[in-house]
Amino acid sequence: KLVAGLKIDGQDVALQTDFQSNDGLVRLDALRAAIGANVVSGALSLDRAFLPNGTLDAKLADMATLARLAGQSAMDGSLSGKINFASTDSKLAANAEFSGSHITVTGVDIVKPTLALQSADVLARQATARIGAESVVSGSNRLDNIEADISLSGNKIDYSFTSQYDQAPLSLAGSADIGEEGVAITLSSLSAQ
Repeated sequence: KLVAGLKIDGQDVALQTDFQSNDGLVRLDALRAAIGANVVSGALSLDRAFLPNGTLDAKLADMATLARLAGQSAMDGSLSGKINFASTDSKLAANAEFSGSHITVTGVDIVKPTLALQSADVLARQATARIGAESVVSGSNRLDNIEADISLSGNKIDYSFTSQYDQAPLSLAGSADIGEEGVAITLSSLSAQ
């Protein structure tokens, strides 16, 4: 069993797992990592290329602590979800689903946020994501029924967004190309009533 503890910026970080290694393969059973009230647990196996197989459960009950470690202070809320990894023939696939009751970021309140992420080939930068929320409120401004779809293929990102603003439909779509000189963002459609 491997047990480790340390402090990062005064915050306790604890890690434990049942570690096994055999013929170049590694197993991490009873894996548990905790930063304050935030806990990730599960089991993983690593192949000879150190690509993972397995499932992790994440209960991020105190995102303010995680935000402070990342240098951000104006964030609060919680999320929970699951991440699955599967590797075959040097290809890594992954999917994740997260949801929460609310997150507050710099005074913006996000109610019932959701995230669904899928990738058939993580290393080739192939992925799709759907981000949703019941509402996003900032001061007197409010968006409802938010749904955003994002698709990554290599250096290109396609995106679409739908919601309601002031009880009227709002939507937009476009793409972004990531190059050596930066990111070129294109807006292909915008509709507001």
